[in-house]
Amino acid sequence: MNASDATYEKYMNGWLKDKKGSDERQTYTTYHSIVTKHILPVLGSYTLNKITPRLIQNLYNALRTSVAVLDT
Repeated sequence: MNASDATYEKYMNGWLKDKKGSDERQTYTTYHSIVTKHILPVLGSYTLNKITPRLIQNLYNALRTSVAVLDT
């Protein structure tokens, strides 16, 4: 897979496919839910070589904030 043209969505779909056969069903279901609901909407369209530590930190901060809002 070439990092300059492969999207994160394509990469993660392959990763999920690999996990589906190797992990417990509930573990896979959890991974799939997190990836499709929270990660891919933000990072899915980026090519692998465009994902930076800052972009990931921004995603983490946004997710942390949304969870804190739900907990109140």
